[in-house]
Amino acid sequence: MGVNAISDRRSPWEARWQQGKTGWDRGAPSPALERWLALDAIPGDRVLVPGAGRGYEVKLLAQRGYAVIPFSGASALG
Repeated sequence: MGVNAISDRRSPWEARWQQGKTGWDRGAPSPALERWLALDAIPGDRVLVPGAGRGYEVKLLAQRGYAVIPFSGASALG
């Protein structure tokens, strides 16, 4: 898979982000992440956050003592 294939898949999502069509953005961390943190998460671990977007999960994890690695395919984040 070449760079163009990755870029082509990302383009529709980036366009939606730039147009403000972010229905997936709850304005808060994911409930699944909050459940995971309550069950067996170990502070200090490294955590990759794909699709970091506005950073709700990144902020929560950092506040709880995790080494966070945010990643977003969009070149223009709000």
